Amino acid sequence: MDLAHPKWIFFGIASVLFGVWLIRWAARNNMAGRISDATAESAADGLRARGKAGVDQLRSSEKATREKVARYSARNSMSQLAGIIGFMLVMGGLLAVVLGVYYFD
Repeated sequence: MDLAHPKWIFFGIASVLFGVWLIRWAARNNMAGRISDATAESAADGLRARGKAGVDQLRSSEKATREKVARYSARNSMSQLAGIIGFMLVMGGLLAVVLGVYYFD
C-alpha cells in the first residue's frame, strides 16, 4: 500500500502525541485541587484560631488563603489554555493522519 503523504501522517501523529501531553499537563495543574486544599487549610486554621486568639488570627488565616489562591490563578489560566490547545492539536493531528492516508493528488 502506497501512502499518499507520509509527512502529513508523521506530523499528524506528532500533533496527537503533543496534544495528549498538553491535555495531561493541564489536567494536573487545574485549580480545583488547589482551591480545596486552601479551603481545608483555612478551615483548620480558623478552628485553631477560635480556641486561641479569636477573630484577628482568623482574619489573618483568611488573608493567607486568599493570597495562596491568587498565586495559582496565572497557572490555572495557562493550564486551561494548554488544555484547549492540546484538544485542537489532537483534532488537527487526527485530521492530518486521515488526509495523509486517503488524500491523493
